[in-house]
Amino acid sequence: MNSYDDFHQVIQARISVNSQLRGGDPLWQWETMVKQFTKDISLSMKFIRDEITDEELYYLSEVFDEILLKTKSPKLLQTLGQRASQVHDEQFRQKILNELNDAKGVSGIF
Repeated sequence: MNSYDDFHQVIQARISVNSQLRGGDPLWQWETMVKQFTKDISLSMKFIRDEITDEELYYLSEVFDEILLKTKSPKLLQTLGQRASQVHDEQFRQKILNELNDAKGVSGIF
């Protein structure tokens, strides 16, 4: 396993549960993603810059607020913003940027 496998696994667990929930709440997956992405901020930023797919970023955006609230990291916020601007699908990009803007307000990082 490389150092990014855990990141992929927690997001893929959230994605795979999406079709099974049918309006349910993926709380367990959200908590797991937050825990993984707040454990080592530097490694998280490298993963976001170098490895995360557009779809994974889309699902990770569901917990941007919690991640930024726990880390209070302006560098992580900047990394998320830079990566979000590179998302190819316009609808995905807009949703991710909206989540990021909401997370800024919740976390108090500007």
